[in-house]
Amino acid sequence: LPKMAFVSEIMVYPVKACQGVSIPTAQLTKEGCLMYDREWCIVDATGTRYPKMQALSLRNFPALATIETILNTENGELVLCSPGCDHPLHIKLDSSDKNEHVEVECGGASTTSAGSWHLGLLDSIHEGKHAEKWLSDYLNRPDVVIYPINSSLNKTTCRLTPANRNLNLQGICF
Repeated sequence: LPKMAFVSEIMVYPVKACQGVSIPTAQLTKEGCLMYDREWCIVDATGTRYPKMQALSLRNFPALATIETILNTENGELVLCSPGCDHPLHIKLDSSDKNEHVEVECGGASTTSAGSWHLGLLDSIHEGKHAEKWLSDYLNRPDVVIYPINSSLNKTTCRLTPANRNLNLQGICF
């Protein structure tokens, strides 16, 4: 008999290319994505060094891997910490619609083949000047900005936990 697969740990990467975080349970969006997984990205807002408004990856900006993410759903915030930084960046999980709306280009080269992937332009909301300043100060780049890229996705009630060892994932798109 084949062995049944099971979930031993759930990792999400709230900010594309930054460190991930292990979570005890995960909610799926109506599209089948893990809630809070790559829902924010960092972009070159001016196109000075990288394509304008394209989500940066570790391939083109390895320093992003040094940014630690803390997902605090109880307080409704995402916290970013960096080595040598005295003040972490606090971002609300539910972005304010009062901030500037922009389109962010999401795509990149495949890590497993010679191809690439492309999600197209996704509606996003600027996280504010405080986030822009924190990133610019840490990364020593005045043109980097953080945006939530999946802020409009609806939540579902489906939950994944490591305890669901016999969870049938057939038909769920990840």
